Amino acid sequence: MKCLKDFIGINYCGNTIIPDSKTYINSLPGVELQNIDKIANAEQIDFIGVWNEIQERGLNRFKTDIISEFGKRYRLRQIQQSVNLGKKINTSFITPASTQWRGFTIEFNYETDTLVKSTMQHIYIQELNLYLSTAINTTLKIFDLDLGEELYTHSLTGIQGWNRIKLFQGFDARRIFVCYDATLIDSVKFDIDNFYLDNFSFYDNYYYSFWNNIQTTSRMMGAHSTGLPITVTQVKQAHDTFGLSAIWSVKCSYNSIICANKEYFTQALLYCLGSELMTERINSPRINRWTTIDKPKAQELRKFFEVRYKGGMYDETEYTGELINAIYGINLNQYDSCLECDNAIIFRDSMP
Repeated sequence: MKCLKDFIGINYCGNTIIPDSKTYINSLPGVELQNIDKIANAEQIDFIGVWNEIQERGLNRFKTDIISEFGKRYRLRQIQQSVNLGKKINTSFITPASTQWRGFTIEFNYETDTLVKSTMQHIYIQELNLYLSTAINTTLKIFDLDLGEELYTHSLTGIQGWNRIKLFQGFDARRIFVCYDATLIDSVKFDIDNFYLDNFSFYDNYYYSFWNNIQTTSRMMGAHSTGLPITVTQVKQAHDTFGLSAIWSVKCSYNSIICANKEYFTQALLYCLGSELMTERINSPRINRWTTIDKPKAQELRKFFEVRYKGGMYDETEYTGELINAIYGINLNQYDSCLECDNAIIFRDSMP
């Protein structure tokens, strides 16, 4: 949900940044800049610190609530594919150091393909492992090959042997290049042919199908490239990852659906963040008018914001809920590869 960060803004004197939604948290009834500032603790310092923390917590909740509401209509395949390349290297075969970026690519479809199986797919990398013959420093990067954009960078203080880099990060791209700077590194061989042949040798033709069948979830190849920025046409693919291994998955999420339709979720997100702000105010360690005398008012506002957000009765008025309105306004393709379409059919017969 990074695309929703600062989608709702906070209005204050001197602020020249207009949020994409053109909506501010302090446009809600009972929410004023002063009462946000007065609940800041020692770590938050001021209203900006409070707002940043509210957004972080609120967006995590918003993501969970979206999964829950979509789950009432669809069954999502959370993990489509999971791969652990292991550490089966060949130290007797060395590729000399060169001004190259070396590693591997992961692709949902070929460069020439115009369609994707699902826009809800994303690549999730749990960790990277790089084998170095000597202790040396290098830089690891991940690129979006379609856009030539750098998605991730990490400076590694390398040791001799295996170096583990924890990521736990998803990447919303159709093709990525995971690589390291090999300018000063003699790379050992890591032939991923061996990995797939060892694991899928029970069918003689499965290995070929894994790489070439259009129905395959993803395609992985060893790769290298020179120069920056790196695009799909600059990368040379083979079967050697040059000592770079990984644990990664293909996952499905609603993130791309939400990010492509942010405007429809404006009101839902506004009330979600408003509710989280009132929770922060109710539990603030500060002692002042807004956390003592006006505490019942904050509790009542939280109740109101919650009803507007998720639905229910308030002051003899029933609200459907802005989140439910937004979710049910989106119909997903039932043939999307991220959705399960083989749900069990249950018949219930009510006898009089």
